[in-house]
Amino acid sequence: DCRDERLQALHVMSVVPAPNSSRLLVTVSADLPGDEFDRQEILELLDQQTGRLRGEVAASINRKRVPALAFHVVGPVSGCGL
Repeated sequence: DCRDERLQALHVMSVVPAPNSSRLLVTVSADLPGDEFDRQEILELLDQQTGRLRGEVAASINRKRVPALAFHVVGPVSGCGL
């Protein structure tokens, strides 16, 4: 639901406790061409949206406290090289 094309190009690959359920590690892949991929910029954009994202998590879980979110960004995958 954001207007930033770089964030719209992200796909959640996994969400795991890090180190426990009070903090979640969210791994996302960026569906961007290699020349448009900037891991640090994407992490900064995610950081700016963390409050809103935690709000979305809070709306979909049934827990007293909403976990903190940490992000890992995986870049575009190049061809298989065959």
